[in-house]
This record gives sequence, C-alpha cells and structure tokens, in this order.
Amino acid sequence: MTAVVVNVLQEIVDRLSESLRRAVAVDDPDLRLMVCSSHFDDADDARLNALLTREATAGQKAHVAACGVHKWRGAAVIPADPAVGLAYDRWCVPLRSRFETLGYLWITLPDGEPPTAQAQELVVEFCETLEHILFRHVHDVKAIDEEIESALLGLLDPVPAGRESAARELHDLGMFNRVRAFVAFAVAVPEDWAPWGGTSPQDILAFALWRALPTLMTDAYSFAPTVPESFALIGYRNTPPRDELQAIAAGVARELHAYDARFAEHSFVGVGAPVDALQDSVHSYEQALVAIGIGRAEQSRVTVWQDHPVAAALATYLAPRPEPHLVPTQFARLSGMGADTLAFLRAHLAHAGNATDTAAALGVHRATIYARVRKLQEVTGLDLDDGRTRLAVHAWLTVSHP
Repeated sequence: MTAVVVNVLQEIVDRLSESLRRAVAVDDPDLRLMVCSSHFDDADDARLNALLTREATAGQKAHVAACGVHKWRGAAVIPADPAVGLAYDRWCVPLRSRFETLGYLWITLPDGEPPTAQAQELVVEFCETLEHILFRHVHDVKAIDEEIESALLGLLDPVPAGRESAARELHDLGMFNRVRAFVAFAVAVPEDWAPWGGTSPQDILAFALWRALPTLMTDAYSFAPTVPESFALIGYRNTPPRDELQAIAAGVARELHAYDARFAEHSFVGVGAPVDALQDSVHSYEQALVAIGIGRAEQSRVTVWQDHPVAAALATYLAPRPEPHLVPTQFARLSGMGADTLAFLRAHLAHAGNATDTAAALGVHRATIYARVRKLQEVTGLDLDDGRTRLAVHAWLTVSHP
C-alpha cells in the first residue's frame, strides 16, 4: 500500500476517532492492521499486539471467525474475550465492495455500549469513503484513475450526449453517487514551469486540492490536468455556501504558495457556480474560466465567478456568441423585464445615467426617474450609478434586444 493511501486512511480514521472519542482501527481482510487512531485509555493486549506485529494472533482470528464476521453485511458487536487479549467489546463494520471484502473497521467499546444512532450514521459515511479508497487500491489505482480522468474530461464535451455518457461512466466508476450539487474549479499555472527533476505541476495541483478540501469523501471530487487550465470538480450533498467555495480556492492557492512561491505567483484559481446535474458541470467550468480571466485582469489569485457580475457580463456579451449559462444572475433577471422597462433603460443609458436629462427626454418628473432606477436596482441587484455596470447593461441590451 502506497504512503499516499496510508496517509489518507490515517486521516480518515483520526477524524472519525476524534468525533466518536473512541479508538478506531482498520484491518485488511486477513486481519492485518492497516491504520489505527490514538487510544483513549482503552488499549488492551489485542491492540498492543497489533501495533507491534501488525497482525492478529491465531486465537484472535479464530474468535472473530467464530462470530461469523465474514458473512456479515452490516455492523455488529464482537464480544470481548480476555483469553485471546480482547479485554473490550468491538464494534465491527465490514468494508465491502459489490465483489469482495476490502477490510474491517473496528471501534473499541470500553463501556460495552455500541455507538449511538447518530454516531452510527457518521460511521456509515466514513466507511463509504474508506470502501471507495480501498476498492481503488485493490483494483489497480492507476488504471481506475485514468478512467475517471478520461470520463471527467468527457463532461467538457461540447455535445450534450457526450456529456451525459461521461456522467453515466463516472457513476459506474463509483464517482459522485452521494452528491447532488457540483462546482467546477479551474486552476491556471505557468505552462513553462517545471521543477528540475522534481514533482510535476499536475501532482502538485492534485495534492494542493486534496489538502484544501474540507471533506474526505474521495468519491465526491476529481481532478484532470488540462492545458492551460486544469479542471477540478467537487460534489456536494447540498448547494454549498459561497464562503466555503472561496475557502477551498484560497486553500489551493495557499498550498501552491507553500510549495513554491514563484509557482504560485503566476497561478490563478477560478470558481464557477453550483449546478444541479453532473452533465452540466461544463457550465460551472466555463464560468470558472471566465473567473480566471477576471482574476488575471485584476491580479487576484482567487476569483469566484458569482462575485463579479459586471465583469463576467462584459466578458460574456462582448464575446462572439454569448452562452446563456455564462450570464450572471443579475443580468438574467433583466430578461424578464417588460418592454416599458427596456425602453426606460435605453433612455437612461443614452443619457449616461443622468436623471435630469432622462426625465426631460421621457417627459416625466426627475423624482420618477430616481424611483424607477431604485426599483430596478432592488429587483436586479445592479448598481446603475456605476459606469461599468451601465456599460455592461448597454452591452446586454445590444446583444439581447438589438
């Protein structure tokens, strides 16, 4: 087992142990210790022996076998047996794929009480992640990773049928089955940067992403080193708050800087908006690319697309063929406005936002202009007193209502 896999398993076990305040360990199918947490004054002879030899004794294996663990499909208690060094009961969860046993999770029960229902739900979630990691380890990790990467890039296919096929393939590979909201991150790095005989930029980016993620659901994110902007996709059970997305992107930038400040100096991270379907992830990715363009212009290492509606709108409406999913929400709201509102907007923009001149042109009192502008700003969230915003709205009118 590689050091990377061991480190990931160790972090999962440590997090679960801290949450439960109980000792946790993971064995392989032959009851050889893979990883274990620290203990809470509950280390018996069986655990000490495992720490020293990495393997259960013949007596301990016989005791576990007699309990019928190899036939279990769910968690249950292995009773204590001081004769073989088991001073405490264990809560045992078989880790399985559809095809085989991958290992066993053990939780020491010094008080003899199994985890509460709430704690068991947490254990199930952690075990699903462990099963995903162990399955990939058992079944040629490199080959599976290549399949996942290929399918991930398939989500960027310009043809909808190709994206739908890629989404099905990812699900079949065990990816993104526990989530229902998807956010794309784009990471641009210097194309000519490469450490002399050192780690590749792709590996650096993958590690930076893993370190920055707040979740250990390894089946809920994936990464493909595309050129010139790499594509990372993260799945969530619910729509994530904007601050969490910002924190992940900032974490990636921070990890890149920690590795090599020169590398980070010319790197940019863009974050798209959440989408509800895996096959629509390309929309979020294209928004992330727009965000990188904004970041380069403003020399901001991290840019969230949703935070820059005016710059995003200008980038979209000045493009040869504006894509609907790249239109910021504030401008999409304008599409629902009636003909009278659009006529008012045109007049207001034609007079550079000057209320007096607009009122004279429309034959109304200046207070009416102020009231209508204020109402528009409340409905759309756009600041029509800002020159760049008026330019973006003018571009929208020109493209959408020529």
